[in-house]
Amino acid sequence: MNYPETLAWIHGTERFGSRLGLGRMGRLLHRMGDPHLKVPYIHVAGTNGKGSTTTMIASALTAGGFKTGKFISPFILEFRERMQIDSEMIPEETLAALATRLRPIAEEFKAAGDPPTEFELVTVLGLTWFAEAGCDIAVLEVGLGGRLDATNIIPPPLVAVITRIDYDHTAILGDTLAAIAGEKCGILKRGSTVICYPDQEEEAGRHPGEGQNGVEGLGEALRQLHKGGPEDLQPTGGDEDAPRHDTSFLSLVGSRAPEPGEKQKERPPRVFESLTTRGERSSPTRRQGSR
Repeated sequence: MNYPETLAWIHGTERFGSRLGLGRMGRLLHRMGDPHLKVPYIHVAGTNGKGSTTTMIASALTAGGFKTGKFISPFILEFRERMQIDSEMIPEETLAALATRLRPIAEEFKAAGDPPTEFELVTVLGLTWFAEAGCDIAVLEVGLGGRLDATNIIPPPLVAVITRIDYDHTAILGDTLAAIAGEKCGILKRGSTVICYPDQEEEAGRHPGEGQNGVEGLGEALRQLHKGGPEDLQPTGGDEDAPRHDTSFLSLVGSRAPEPGEKQKERPPRVFESLTTRGERSSPTRRQGSR
């Protein structure tokens, strides 16, 4: 396929709608060589500011000499804005070549009655490009929610960021801030540094009951991480065949639940600290030839 044909194919999947879940993503990525397991990540979820936060983090990493992938949604002017390396959009010919490889796999899924969604296809393309281009690290913006978003197929990221949480997509994520927070906190995994926007609404930090993933509220999500349940906040919800990541040997660092209304003056330094070297095991490494 050429570039116009690639766009027509990707946008043609819109009719399949949005179907949250990770089982199909895991199978698609496996057929593409499991590229999502080959790059370290920073994962950003929230309601307000997640796009700008993703861009600022990616820009800081690029300035620091890391070859940095950035995945955002939606785009403003050009579809290729959704996947960038060091602020350069994916070349048209590269996107077309990747899509040409992915299309027959997606057609197999469609023939079997399980067609991928547009967002899943775009996410697979982005993750594959980042891996094959040799990115040192990639910064991913969640598309919708977090727990069952296609981007959440990644292993525990180096840093998981929760921006301000407000009411959005209530028909899917829940009709309370606590329920919405629980879904967005589905990106938190043991072994990741967790950074939360400090001035959340009080309700977002409460734990009034059971959410769809057994967790509601920021505070409860972080408490579950510390005590190791439920399932270390790994994605759940009818995707028994979704890949599970063994995180039992990892430890959670640098996280705590913000108290309602708390002003955390140390937050900016901790944000920058999360972008610096944290040790040989957990830090991205500049590849030979990187900037």
